[in-house]
Amino acid sequence: MTTTIPRRYHLDSNSHSVPQLHCFVDSSIKGYGAVTYLKHGHEVSFVMAKTRVAPIKKLTLPQLELMAALIGSRLLSFVHNAMKSRYETLEVYLWSDSQIVLYWINSDKQLKQFIANRVNSIKELFPPSTWHYCPTHENPADILTRGLTI
Repeated sequence: MTTTIPRRYHLDSNSHSVPQLHCFVDSSIKGYGAVTYLKHGHEVSFVMAKTRVAPIKKLTLPQLELMAALIGSRLLSFVHNAMKSRYETLEVYLWSDSQIVLYWINSDKQLKQFIANRVNSIKELFPPSTWHYCPTHENPADILTRGLTI
């Protein structure tokens, strides 16, 4: 049994809106990941997803959420660079259901070394203003971390 996912990146010619890239991130004790979508007008297309297994060294759930935010930033940067030649303008949005991670990203306070290093890497790719809160039950990246059965 083969599952196909259509990837149509053409623009809705009737829409006067700016194309948007949305990246959702999430984690669990088993792994973390990110998924990106291209939205233009009323049309939304899956672009790319990336997941990782949680490291053997035990990290706290907020630290794993931060790792998801980092992989999401890198994924969105990759997708944005690949698509910016195709689209004149692209708005970018990053979404997390972790309010702790969003606080760290928006904070100017001194953070622990592990957290500070990853937050700095995230900020080098996208400003904190691109990060937004997404409730857990509305986060499509949740599927990456809990899995699904056929």
